[in-house]
Amino acid sequence: MGDPIEIRVPSDPAYLDWIHAISKALLDLLPLDRRKKHYTLVAISEGFTNAHIHGNQGLEGRSIGLSYMIDENFLRVDIEDEGILPIQNNIDELVRPVDNEMESGRGLGLIRKLMDESQIRFNPKRGNVLTMKIFYEVESKEKQSNMEVADGNHA
Repeated sequence: MGDPIEIRVPSDPAYLDWIHAISKALLDLLPLDRRKKHYTLVAISEGFTNAHIHGNQGLEGRSIGLSYMIDENFLRVDIEDEGILPIQNNIDELVRPVDNEMESGRGLGLIRKLMDESQIRFNPKRGNVLTMKIFYEVESKEKQSNMEVADGNHA
């Protein structure tokens, strides 16, 4: 595992397209299928929006940090706000049932459903940190072996 890729942007929805483009370019380099790439992009967008609206309370002059840690088995994305509204609960206590009639409040529920792992915590020195993991699609040796036999390429 190498060093994380870290970026910090103003807490402003205008940066969401930029974050989306950076995240998509990174995801295109990883062994994820289209579905998992899409889920990850949605989760990053929801996490960024939550950091702006809830953590930073939409206040000017605040920022949001994103950290992408590429492991051999998964991608971990941390989204950090400045904790103007500190989150003292774990993600399980914050997730509400998704209600399509609600204008807000679906983000953490979506993130929970889309990502393989997710958690949120408050770090007094940094703010609220949302951590999300998505595991790569790794073909089993048995499946790979069966495909080689089907292709006539066995060792």
